Amino acid sequence: MDLLKSHLANTISIFGAAVVFVLLDRELYLYLPLIAAINLLADDLDGMVARRLGASSEFGRYLDLVCDAASHSFLLMVVAANHGIFSVIIAPVVLMSMFYRLSKSASQTIGKNNGTTTNEYIVSLQLVVAVELSWGVDLEYLLASLAFFSILTLNSRHRVKTLRRVMSDKMLLVFDGFLILGTFVPEIALILLAMHMIPFFVGTLRVIPVKLLRRS
Repeated sequence: MDLLKSHLANTISIFGAAVVFVLLDRELYLYLPLIAAINLLADDLDGMVARRLGASSEFGRYLDLVCDAASHSFLLMVVAANHGIFSVIIAPVVLMSMFYRLSKSASQTIGKNNGTTTNEYIVSLQLVVAVELSWGVDLEYLLASLAFFSILTLNSRHRVKTLRRVMSDKMLLVFDGFLILGTFVPEIALILLAMHMIPFFVGTLRVIPVKLLRRS
């Protein structure tokens, strides 16, 4: 039982990262929103389980970062492969910024942070693709705008606050549940996209002036 407790959170981390690689089959792109939602659920759940079982460790934290780096960068490239300008111009830059953010997270101490710093971007990708596939629209320019705003806040000491940033563990799991439900109910995906993106863009616009003032 002690062995199970000590490795349960790490197993969840590995499962959450591994599941995204089913998208190597390009015919499964239609299921990307569901797979990304499962990845995000696992990424939130592993830390909660570790804290609840008293099994938090440096190894587990670094494993979580490695799993995030692998799964989030892969999800980004899969989305990019299905969009034109986004894949050619934006994706490589965002990919580098994601690794930069994860490397900064590696120097932080163990604690509750609602996932790593790339989670919010993956939530955005998940919701945008879910809306695209459900409603038959092309939101490539929204993806590009999201990437641009994300890069602008790269070196900021102020983390952009979205709904997930202020949620308790239970509410975070509820939100992840709605992400999964949104892959089957288009209206929910659309509502979640608005709820997630508006605070993100507003928060980014508040952070950028702070960066400019620090440099002046």
